[in-house]
Amino acid sequence: ERKKKFEKDGERFYSLLDRHLHLSSKKKESQLQEADLQVDKERHSFFESSLDYVYQIQEVQESKKFNIVEPVLAFLHSLFISNSLTVELTQDFLPYKQQLQLSLQNTRNHFSSTREEMEELKKRMKEAPQTCKLPGQPTIEGYLYTQEKWALGISWVKYYCQYEKETKTLTMTPMEQKPGAKQQGPLDLTLKYCVRRKTESIDKRFCFDIETNERPGTITLQALSEANRRLWMEAMDGKEPIYHSPITKQEEMELNEVGFKFVRKCINVIETKGIKTEGLYRTVGSNIQVQKLLNAFFGNNFYFIILFWSCLCLMLLASQKDTSSHFFNPNNLRTADYFLYGIFYNT
Repeated sequence: ERKKKFEKDGERFYSLLDRHLHLSSKKKESQLQEADLQVDKERHSFFESSLDYVYQIQEVQESKKFNIVEPVLAFLHSLFISNSLTVELTQDFLPYKQQLQLSLQNTRNHFSSTREEMEELKKRMKEAPQTCKLPGQPTIEGYLYTQEKWALGISWVKYYCQYEKETKTLTMTPMEQKPGAKQQGPLDLTLKYCVRRKTESIDKRFCFDIETNERPGTITLQALSEANRRLWMEAMDGKEPIYHSPITKQEEMELNEVGFKFVRKCINVIETKGIKTEGLYRTVGSNIQVQKLLNAFFGNNFYFIILFWSCLCLMLLASQKDTSSHFFNPNNLRTADYFLYGIFYNT
């Protein structure tokens, strides 16, 4: 019965957790808080049922040591005393019987003390489940989702991770093995640094970045909750992200002669190659332009050259507008248009 409850609560909790981790960080704060409370409630229920199930397994395993031997011992005792012909055999068996009775009594006493210790440990884990750590265990372990980039997009893969702080070793075991594919074993990585992922830089919640010696680039991991992410970062000596302060000095916001020279060269290309390009002063659909360019590449080569210069001019003009908007920090791009018009006029 407890096993069925454990499996049912586990299935419900992990399905809810998967949906919860896919929530966008851009949702309303009230919706996110409500979802967090629901997950915490299901986590507590699953934690209760798992502790009860483990406690029952331990109790059954310990009770096997005397629940089977005691009836056999009682049967042999009744057999020996009921038959007068076996008195000598009973006397020979008496030392073994006494030793077995003593062992059974010690086993019962050990079972009682172990049950009390299990109840105490169960109570401690209910009060502070994240702080209980047995000797010989890793510094921290649990499920993490890893962002993996493919040619067709990004996917999040579930791993069971174990981190040893002394050696800075992170062991990642994939939990989603594809049928028919080659089974992947645990992957050992040596941690270099850990930093919390900026909230506005990713659509997922509870993320942090790590860098390892074995893999190039940054690995993005997603924890199961904010408290869980905090525990992982504390174990890995994680740091907070650095937010760069905006440029405040006036001289750092002004173009020098080198900057003006580069802008004039870009404008010269636009004037000579693409002044008649359609959509020069408006935002164009980049996907449409790319599709036109690909069609021209596989079709008319002459048209491809013309369209290539058209796309190049649009890219240069968009870059110039973006650059000027950063220097003047306008509320819209209209100021950037005026700036470029002034350079056109004075060139």
